[in-house]
Amino acid sequence: MSKIKFDKEGTKNLLKMLQSPDVENQVTALMAINNADLKKYVGELLVLYKFGKSDHTLWKEDAPKAYKTLEKLIGDSKLTSGFCLSIMTEKAVSNTSIELYFESLVETMKLFMEQVGYPVELFDITFKLKEK
Repeated sequence: MSKIKFDKEGTKNLLKMLQSPDVENQVTALMAINNADLKKYVGELLVLYKFGKSDHTLWKEDAPKAYKTLEKLIGDSKLTSGFCLSIMTEKAVSNTSIELYFESLVETMKLFMEQVGYPVELFDITFKLKEK
């Protein structure tokens, strides 16, 4: 089976699957992630792990190669926003994965505001990085 390549739309779709309450969707996404070129897509892997809703035990069971890669990157630390960005910078990840990270962070911030009683009419920050 050939390695999966993650473009921006494909990674967004995987993230939606990982955020699904349906465990079968999460497992399908994890199996696809496990078949990716994990060295090439470290940034996307971090975004999917940080912003996906899948439990780490699902990652361990259904994406063992990806989980081992994450363990090497993260260790026993909690994947905070700062730590995630630090790893992404150190590994010189793709612009696409940085854009996905910030788009996901904005969406998380929007949901947080709504949860604490401040409905958001518009929360829009657009990132388009220059090519390296």
